[in-house]
Amino acid sequence: MFENKEKNKEIVNKLENLGKYVFAAFGLVFMIVGVWIFNSEQSRFNEVKENWIPTQAVISNIETYKKGDGKTGRNILVTYTTEDGTEIKDARLNVSTPSMQMGRTIEIYYNPANPEDITALEFRLHFIFLFVFSGLGLLFFIIGIVSIVKSSPDAQRQEAQNREKMMRNPSTEQLQEDIYFLTLALQEGNGTEINIHRKQILNPIGTPEWDVFIGGQKTHLAKKKLFSILPEFSITEIQTGKIKYIVRKKIWPLIKSRFSLTRWDGNVYEFVTKKNWRSYFSCRVGQDLYEIFWHKWRKYSIYKNNVQIALWDKEKIALGVQNKYKLIADAGSDYELLVSFCLIFDYRVPMRKKRSIKNIDYGQAIEGARPFDPTWRPKRVE
Repeated sequence: MFENKEKNKEIVNKLENLGKYVFAAFGLVFMIVGVWIFNSEQSRFNEVKENWIPTQAVISNIETYKKGDGKTGRNILVTYTTEDGTEIKDARLNVSTPSMQMGRTIEIYYNPANPEDITALEFRLHFIFLFVFSGLGLLFFIIGIVSIVKSSPDAQRQEAQNREKMMRNPSTEQLQEDIYFLTLALQEGNGTEINIHRKQILNPIGTPEWDVFIGGQKTHLAKKKLFSILPEFSITEIQTGKIKYIVRKKIWPLIKSRFSLTRWDGNVYEFVTKKNWRSYFSCRVGQDLYEIFWHKWRKYSIYKNNVQIALWDKEKIALGVQNKYKLIADAGSDYELLVSFCLIFDYRVPMRKKRSIKNIDYGQAIEGARPFDPTWRPKRVE
């Protein structure tokens, strides 16, 4: 089984490396296409500007028609006079912009060899190709090249050396965090400690599972659904075998991710990204509003109706992909809901695929929307 796992890992690594080169090549092609289109259109623009004759034209008619996708298109017809005094009526313009309205006077250029051959230079499509195609292409190319460089043997060797150094010399910050969370855990009778351990199952896909320990006892098991279009995982109570929550990622919106949380009684709640850049999230459960704030490094705070009820911390140094979380909550809280929030973040901010045993997660370097409160202590919920 372990031999098959190593072979699968080797195949995955080769596919990943191939994907990085394809990504960079795709970006390079996009850049080249964007620049080529820009140069072609710019050449035509210069030719029109130098050789065609400018004149003022009045939009005399606007024809509408249905496109294949059901949207409405427009043909702009203009009337103008050439240099020799010839009036040309209802000549069709080759462009249409929202600013072109009936009766408006616009500047056009006509071909002296064929006065009915006209264009308007106020609509410069080639700049769109330059910024969209070339801009996206440059972004993809840079991402691909950076990924290739980071996966080089020298870069991996340096990263492994840095991890070894961190393992031998734990930072003062890490020691302070350990002492702080130990102090919280010792608030007997007031708070509850929840530990969440992610483990990777030995199958070709590497489906993750999470062991959940409440008060030192293993009480729940969370599993990611093996075959699903969008990520989905369930939280099952071990003693009863009952699924307490099913968490599903929503397809829209793409940037501000949303998740639905279906509770065992059929109630459905929505986890919403409020501010990506300020690391602020919320979930309304009945009349209660839960807010989650991601703080500097790996700390998270949970507020219920503007009162803090819990916090969790992600372990800085992990073995492989075995992420570990320590959550401290008010005694009597909805522990399964809080675990659901933590698992969403374990998916939403996934650990990078590692090729070494020891891995370090530094978290984020800036404070979120709400400052971390070091004075908070857990309490008992009546």
